[in-house]
Amino acid sequence: MRRKEKKQHVFPDGLPEICYAVLPYSGKLVVLKRGVRSFSMFSYQSSSAAKNRNTAKEENKLLGISKAQEAAMLFGARFGFSHPEADPKNYDRHGNYLLVSMEAEREATDIRER
Repeated sequence: MRRKEKKQHVFPDGLPEICYAVLPYSGKLVVLKRGVRSFSMFSYQSSSAAKNRNTAKEENKLLGISKAQEAAMLFGARFGFSHPEADPKNYDRHGNYLLVSMEAEREATDIRER
């Protein structure tokens, strides 16, 4: 009888073990864990999305987490870590997804060439 091998998931380089983020649709402050497709509410919530954003920024700064890493972790927690959007290398230093920018620029070039 063959032993079932456990499939080990390989995560993109640069993803932290945990990070903090603000959910875009609710403004709630959450804790994200690498490889976990969900999130936990942070124990100290503000009713202000801006205050929550500031708390996430401060906590991530203490952990040495970049905006690119936070954006990739948020995507991974929401949609899965096997997508290119869950890789911090695909974001600029502001946390903007680069491939979207490249696609938009390519479309604009196509329109100008017509």
